[in-house]
Formats: sequence, structure tokens, C-alpha cells
Amino acid sequence: MLKQDWYYQHGGVTKGPYTSRQMNDFLITGVISTDTMVGARAANWTAYSRSVLASDSTTECNTSARPLDNFCIWAMACVPVMGAILELMSGWTTWLYYVVLYIVLYRADCARLIEAGYLPLSGWNILLAPVYLWRRGTRVGDNRYYFYTWLAMLILSMMITPLTLPIDSSASFAQ
Repeated sequence: MLKQDWYYQHGGVTKGPYTSRQMNDFLITGVISTDTMVGARAANWTAYSRSVLASDSTTECNTSARPLDNFCIWAMACVPVMGAILELMSGWTTWLYYVVLYIVLYRADCARLIEAGYLPLSGWNILLAPVYLWRRGTRVGDNRYYFYTWLAMLILSMMITPLTLPIDSSASFAQ
């Protein structure tokens, strides 16, 4: 890590000085995020994710003995099918099921990442679930099987979704 003073901006107020180690701890505990503006000697502001701190923290971040629990990420990979099944059971066709499932699983996954000592990804990544799955696999040095599982579940959900559409028995093809 760099031996220099670091500052961050929060609500228009500059806070610091802090060591690189303290800044990394702030990120892990949620005091700052990857989007927080940081700078050495209170100058040259940049987002944490684009700073030297981010590249240094990835090598030092996972110091916990606790292994990473991947339950939430695997559940997130299965959301297309879970949502299709919820639509089938309820009779409603809505994107709301998917949004709620992704948000809940994203929040739970972030908590598990932090507990295991990894830096969580920015919340904007969840807007495109496959992007989040791919980037998370890259971040933790894991395989990307959950991304490929998501693709398979998406195809499977497309086979389930027609079952949720109402059948109009009054429609006649012969005129």
C-alpha cells in the first residue's frame, strides 16, 4: 500500500487524512463506496474504483479466514426461472418479481462479500444482472459458471413463460 495521506468527500465535506489501510477498511465496512471521490493530499479527486487505492486493495482485501458463501449468487443466477414460476403460480405476468428478487439477492450477496473480506460491486451493476454476475466472478477470482447458469435459466424461463399466457378459447382460426 501507498504510504501517503488520503482524503474522501462526503456530502460536500472533505474528510481526512487517512492511511491507505484505513481507506480500505472504510470501503469494506461501508463508510465509503467505490463511487466515493478520494484524493491524495486533498487534491486530484477521482472515484475510489478508479484510484490507486482500488488496485492496491484488491490484493489485500480478502484477509478473512471466512470462505465466501455463494448461495445468493447462485440464487441470482436462477432468478429467470424463479420469476417465471412465480408468474405461473400467480397468474400475473409482471417484471416486478424479477426486480424484487434481484435487489434482495444483490443486497444479501454484498453483505456476504463484505463478511468474506471482498469489495462489493457498485449497486449500478445490478441493473443488468448478467453484467453483475460476470463482474462478480472476475472480482472474486471465481469461475463464471453462475453467469452461464443465468443464460441457461433465461432460455428455460422462455419455455416456461408461454404457460403463463391465458388461452382464449373463444378465438377461432377458421372464419
